Amino acid sequence: MTPSDIYRELGEIKYSKGNTIDYIDSGHPFSEYLNTKPPWSAYIDKDACENWKILASAFGTHAVSLTKRVGLGHIILLLSYYDYHNGELLERCIIKLLGDRESTPEPSWAKDILVPGQQELISKIIEISDQIDTLEKGRKELIDEKANLERWKHLLYEKGKHQLEPVVRDALALLGCTVKPQPDKDSDGAVACDYGTALLKVVGSKGIIRIEKLGELKKIWVTLLRKKEPMLKVY
Repeated sequence: MTPSDIYRELGEIKYSKGNTIDYIDSGHPFSEYLNTKPPWSAYIDKDACENWKILASAFGTHAVSLTKRVGLGHIILLLSYYDYHNGELLERCIIKLLGDRESTPEPSWAKDILVPGQQELISKIIEISDQIDTLEKGRKELIDEKANLERWKHLLYEKGKHQLEPVVRDALALLGCTVKPQPDKDSDGAVACDYGTALLKVVGSKGIIRIEKLGELKKIWVTLLRKKEPMLKVY
């Protein structure tokens, strides 16, 4: 729509000054600007605005702001002087107006069309995505390695057959020992190394290891010596 088309639709624009606005379409994005009651310098008779939506009027007959939808856009008529102090306010109104516009879905035939420069960007995106995958894989490996090292702290505070004993077995294996199960004996396995073989007994402790525990270990050790059966006890 050209300015000539607008003039033909609305007819004569009457020039007159005023600052009275007695109606504002409060639901329109430009209502924020119109609520400041900007002085107007022209108006159009409401009877001539049949195909337009009136946003603001004065005296019941003077249309001082109008709008019309044209295709995917909008025509907004503000019959007032532009005040640069309201520039940011008008910009917000325009952004709000355009933000409510529904975009046309991309047709299927347009999806295969590349704008010059897009292919290079697509290649870079793929390259960076591959780098991210490699870094993410390395990150996961480091997290798993950290979690595996975290297990050794269980030797300091963990208790129980299923919590402490597996870590003790792994620690002894790391030291070069071989731990074999001994289901027929009152032990947690047999520990074999270059210096011989001993029975393993894993016992957890609440808090720090008290001196009484060492006395208990001594009694067990004496008993086993009498049986001529070495024993390794781990707290």
